[in-house]
Amino acid sequence: MGRASLIMFFGALLVFGIANVTKINTVSQATDVAVEYYSEIQNRNISNSTAEYLISYLGDNPTYVTSHANSLSIFYGNATYTIADTSFSGSDYKKLKIYSDFHLDTKSSEILVQVPVQGFIPTTVQASVSSRSPISTLGNLTVDGRDHDITGTSIISNSGTFGVWTTSTLSIGGSSQIGGTKSGLDYVPSGKPGNPNTYSEGASYSGGYPDNPDSALGGKANGFPPGALKSKAQSGANGSQYTTNPASLTMPLRGVTYVELASNSKWEPNSLTGSGILIVHNTSFSASLAKINGGKFTGLVIVDHIDKVHGDIVGGIIVLSDTPPKDEDDDEDDDKGKGKDKEKDDDDKDGGEESKGKYREVLGNGNGKILYSNAAIKFATSTVSSTTTQNYGWAKKRLTAIRWYE
Repeated sequence: MGRASLIMFFGALLVFGIANVTKINTVSQATDVAVEYYSEIQNRNISNSTAEYLISYLGDNPTYVTSHANSLSIFYGNATYTIADTSFSGSDYKKLKIYSDFHLDTKSSEILVQVPVQGFIPTTVQASVSSRSPISTLGNLTVDGRDHDITGTSIISNSGTFGVWTTSTLSIGGSSQIGGTKSGLDYVPSGKPGNPNTYSEGASYSGGYPDNPDSALGGKANGFPPGALKSKAQSGANGSQYTTNPASLTMPLRGVTYVELASNSKWEPNSLTGSGILIVHNTSFSASLAKINGGKFTGLVIVDHIDKVHGDIVGGIIVLSDTPPKDEDDDEDDDKGKGKDKEKDDDDKDGGEESKGKYREVLGNGNGKILYSNAAIKFATSTVSSTTTQNYGWAKKRLTAIRWYE
């Protein structure tokens, strides 16, 4: 083979090699671009799907927050998120922070979500605590009728109600405090003898005080015939629960929780958590919610009787019974948690010797907070109201994203 032929051969070989390398590089670069593009799109799907999941979850659980970075595996990738309460332009929102990654792509998003509040305030809600039984406040209990946001952390000025309302009597003792709103003016919680602008005793209720949970929400005329709330709880809708054995309940509570106890029985939860409507009732009006030793419940509580609140309740309480239940060991229970105020608390009890060891007045000794909230009550009633959307979460109307930053 001559020199010219060799030059042509090796030249062709070189050209082929260069062309082949160039083609391989082009294909490789195209593959890299395709992989990067796919990773970017997939990561965006992961981030957006996580956001939609959280927004739907908040629709059913509007008080949910988590400062801890929770992890979620989705679409063969990962997402971590936090949820916090925040304010923007004078309104309250939920702030979602989402960090996602897929292959070599990472993404962060920050979303402001508005939790809509519908439902209604039952006319029977006259105060943070409404009752036709005698009420006493002892220990370090705070009952505040000023309007709080759904989390119980902020005051909505001059839109609240009384801290306590009763057709019977009120006794304020120990270091307990009562706050409220009257004629559009807020009054901060104060101790004995109490500010008369924060409570109403010896009051009257037009049309007759409610005598069952359904009438507490307006009865048949408002879409709640006898047994409606019990049926709702038994249906299990939106996490609702019905039980005759409180130990079987799953916390946190959701929807309508109906606890039907035997006559003269008490439910003493170690911790009361969740949201919605909580009912503790029986046909003899002798079911008691007592010794709530912690936790936070958001919504409306309808009970035959309630005392010894050592946790927090944001929303409102309606007490149905007009006769405090008997409890022979009540004095011993009231002594717990009084500390330095024990002697004062004992002196402040109304009723003298006749009431000691025989009857438990509504509330009594406590170290918790009962905070009135229009938003919490409206959210609770929205889950059962036939005139509003029943649920903003799964398969229902979604919440409004006010801001979405990526």
